[in-house]
Parts: sequence; structure tokens; C-alpha cells
Amino acid sequence: MSRLKWYQIQGVSRMMDDNVFIQADVMGMGKTAQAIEYMEKTAGKYIVICPASLKYNWQNELQIWTHKLIETDCYGQDVIITNYERIGKLIDDLGETVTRYKGVVFDEAHNLKNIHAARTQEARRLVDLVGNPMMLTGTPILNRPDDLIGLLYVGKKLQDFHGEEAFKYRYMRELSKDSVVYLDSVSRTEELQRRINKYIVRRTWNSLGLPAYPYSIHQEYIGTYAGQPLVSRDICNIEHTEKKIVQFKQQRCINWIKERLKQGISLVIFAHHKALIEAIAKALPVLSVVHGDLSAKEKARQIQLFKSGITLGILCSINCASVGHNFTNSCDVVFLEYPWNKGILAQAIARCARQGQDRFVDVYFLIVKNSFDEYRLEQQDIKAVIADNIIDTGIREQDTDVMNNISRLHDYIHTKDTQSLNSILTQLNTELL
Repeated sequence: MSRLKWYQIQGVSRMMDDNVFIQADVMGMGKTAQAIEYMEKTAGKYIVICPASLKYNWQNELQIWTHKLIETDCYGQDVIITNYERIGKLIDDLGETVTRYKGVVFDEAHNLKNIHAARTQEARRLVDLVGNPMMLTGTPILNRPDDLIGLLYVGKKLQDFHGEEAFKYRYMRELSKDSVVYLDSVSRTEELQRRINKYIVRRTWNSLGLPAYPYSIHQEYIGTYAGQPLVSRDICNIEHTEKKIVQFKQQRCINWIKERLKQGISLVIFAHHKALIEAIAKALPVLSVVHGDLSAKEKARQIQLFKSGITLGILCSINCASVGHNFTNSCDVVFLEYPWNKGILAQAIARCARQGQDRFVDVYFLIVKNSFDEYRLEQQDIKAVIADNIIDTGIREQDTDVMNNISRLHDYIHTKDTQSLNSILTQLNTELL
């Protein structure tokens, strides 16, 4: 592991602290390599839990760093690699022998944000049996401060906050389960940042004095869906309407992608709805396709076809391929649809804008005017400020212009001044992205 960079060595040293159980360095800093070194320095015999699409990535990384070939879902090895959905089966199959393992690494650990989900409960059961958890996630807060509750629970530190309800009462004023997130929905962010800091390794390129991998955002409007901007606080209404918007988008997205491919540009494309992905894949068979219905082996095959240059681009489900992969063979990222938070968006961009990238990355947002596209981007900006103030030592508070614009945005949302809203969104996207 002598090939680790100096900041990765520092990260491993910090991970060795007894209190630390979350490795949350920003995307591209090599959390996997740090975790492998940490495993080697501590117990050696570890269980790695990751999304199914990343099992083969972990297999490859372990072979690169330790020269050991570890088969996935195979129990008779020093390291077990399996996915979140198989935790319960893993515990049952190993029985008493599970205690031979001395630690658990949870990759993309934000998957454990829901304390009441079965996977989170099973993850805690595994930690109770094995101990020594280490959680890897570049986005410990995806949407709201209570995203931390599941991580604290599995890491056996939630009692330091006096439980789930006490955490919510203290840090999430007037924020119900399904409500839209506003800046005044949360409280005591500085206190929460201070308390969570002892459990977490979190470095940004800026905090280390290193240049970030640069990219540029381009917003391209591909049509107008409605006469007036769609504004809704009802998630069900948004999902119903978006099915119609997807149909409206399909051919416009296909035409835009086709023009870029004709120019010889290799594209990494992200979308969300299955219908949109299927329509584009059918119209453009020159693309690799990665989505949740594929087996892990087929996902790996599709990715390899793209990375080897056999296919002209790769079309990805944002939920399936926005983390863990390296697509530095391309420097053009395209978003046809948008997640609700900027963390996932940043994760997806970091598939190209990361170590190993030797070109400037261009990121394209294909936006349908008067759809929910702009509304999602608005919510991302608000959530990004909240997350940064908790995880990144309030870095956003140092940017007076950005914070003033966020405050203005908050006022416009309440007054539903759509003309001013569109103006301020344009300015915010320039400053925050």
C-alpha cells in the first residue's frame, strides 16, 4: 500500500482513531484505497458490504492493492464481499463463525440513512456480532440532517444524541417526514457539526490546499412543457406529472444525444425513469446501458464495453451507477433528469471529474422549461447549504453572496414569485455548481 498519496495516509491515520467510524472524504480522494489499508492495519479479516453493482469493483481494488483474488459472496476468505440485500443471509449462513471477522466496511453507507429500514436493522445486527464498523460515503447527508441517524445507529453512537426522537427534536425544527426542506427547517447546525466531527474523516480538495478536478456546467433547454412553471409541494403529484414529462422529453433527448455522438463525443449519460432509459437504449444501440434490472455481471460487462471504446457512450440509471465507478475515459457528462439533492449529482459528476482525468470535464443539464427540472435544482441548492454547514464546517457561510442569494430564494419560494425565482435560480446555479 506504499502507493497511497500523503493525504490518503493521513486519512487512514485518522480512521484509526477509536471514535471515528465514518470516512466521508469528497469524491475522488480514494476512500476505497484508504479503507483497504485500514483493513490491513487493523484486523485483516473483514466483511465488506456494498451496493451489488460495486462488488466487482471491490474485487478489482482488493486485487490491485493487496494482490489477493477475493471472490464475491464467498465465505471462506479473509475478506467477504457482499451486498446490502444479503446481510441477513450472510449472518445466518456464517452462524457462530461470523465472530472470526473483526470488522465491517459499509461502502456507500448513506444507504443506511433510514433507521427503520430492514437493511439498516440487519447492518446493526452484523455490527453487534462483529464490531469495528467503518462507513464510507462522500455524502453522509443527502437531503436532511436526520440522514445521519441511521449511520449513528449502525455505528452504535446514536445514544450519544439520546436517541432518534431527541436528535430530531433538537436539530430539525418543524421538518416533517415528507415536507420540503427550507433553511429555517433545521436548527443548531453549528452544534451538530461540532458533535459529529469527532466521528468523521472529512476532507475536501480545498481544505487540503489541492486543486479540485474542474468541470463546467452547461444548461441547455430542450423544450417547454407547460405555459406556467409547475410548482408543487406534493411528491405524489410530482411523480404523476413527471411520467408525462418523460414522454415529452424522450425524442428531444434522443435527438440531442445523437447530434453529440455524430461529432465523435463519448458521453456518460444519467437518467432516472426506466421508460426514458429504455426509449433511448432502443433508439441508440451504440450505447452501453446500466440500470438496476441487470445482473452485477452484466453491469460490469456493459461498463467494460464502454471503457474499452467498443460502445460510444454509456447510459446510466442515476440510482445504479452514480457511485463507485471510474469513467475518466470520457469528459462529457449529461443529465437528462435530476435527483432531489446535489450530493448524488456531485457523485455522478465525479465518475468523470476525478483522479485519472486529464481533460476538462463538461457537464450538460438538459432542461425542459416549466417542468420540475428547475424545481429539483432549487431544492438541491437549499439542501447543499444545509449539508455543507453540518459536514464541511460551515464552508458555505463564508460565501456571503451565495448565502444572500439563498435567503432571497427562500423568500421567493414563499411568495411564489416565479419570475424572480427563475432569475435567482440562474444566478445560484452559476455560483453554487
